[in-house]
Amino acid sequence: MVTQRISAGLTVGIFFAAITVIAAQSATVSNSDISSPQDALLAEVRGLRTDFQQAAKVSVRTQLLVARLQLQEQRISVVGTQLVEVRRRLSANQSAQIPVVNDLNRVEEYLRTKTFSAEDQKQIEYSVEMNKSKLALARKEEQELRAQETDLANQLATEQSQWVDFNARLDALEQQLSVSQR
Repeated sequence: MVTQRISAGLTVGIFFAAITVIAAQSATVSNSDISSPQDALLAEVRGLRTDFQQAAKVSVRTQLLVARLQLQEQRISVVGTQLVEVRRRLSANQSAQIPVVNDLNRVEEYLRTKTFSAEDQKQIEYSVEMNKSKLALARKEEQELRAQETDLANQLATEQSQWVDFNARLDALEQQLSVSQR
């Protein structure tokens, strides 16, 4: 909301600055070039038409850049949100692995130090295999999440770079207008 207001204000400011610059440039028509009042009026109308065409071009260009900047900000927001979500899921995945690893270590140590009946031994080994299977799935998911995290981080950097480019183009347009006002 604030960004839209700033962008709209910037667009309006640039538009009026362009009109002021163009009007000032058109006022420099010398009196020696004009032979009659009708010629002066015709020259002024032609100058105004040219000025308005130039102002319209600057206005459209500014509006396009502002719209692209806003779209880029939305893209950055979406990718940033996705990255936060992947990092949250990655953290939850890692936290979920800790008790499984601890249980496996404890049960395997328990198996080495105690003797059990064949039936109990089978049940414990089955439990160990189930936990190992859960752990393998969790680690596979962790690898996938890390790949997503890397991809999203790269995508975010690209989107931010494009935002910087659009912003620099707006700055250059603003500087052009301020230079031509002088």
